[in-house]
Amino acid sequence: MDYRVGRNVIADGPHERFTWIDPTGAQPGLATYERPANVPESEIYREPEHPPFDRTDAHAFLNRALAVLATELTDDAQRTELFRIHHRILQVSKLAEPNFNAWARQAAAEME
Repeated sequence: MDYRVGRNVIADGPHERFTWIDPTGAQPGLATYERPANVPESEIYREPEHPPFDRTDAHAFLNRALAVLATELTDDAQRTELFRIHHRILQVSKLAEPNFNAWARQAAAEME
């Protein structure tokens, strides 16, 4: 999250968490799950949603890297395992953020 001076909001599981960043820097960030009263929506910073993984430079790089690696592997079983892992990474990348957090360990194991 790219916090900004003023009010910020992030998804925290099924809830939203509102964080105040003091412009003077005198106070630490203050967070609450209650929407601040009398603060218009236009004054609350919401980080833009990330594009789906399959539309990112990271996805294009992953595909190029896997293609190079697949041509270097001589064992069909290794290539099959490589493509199984690739498929699993794409499945996990389509999960919504709260669900992704629940799958983070499994995703890390698949990528390893």
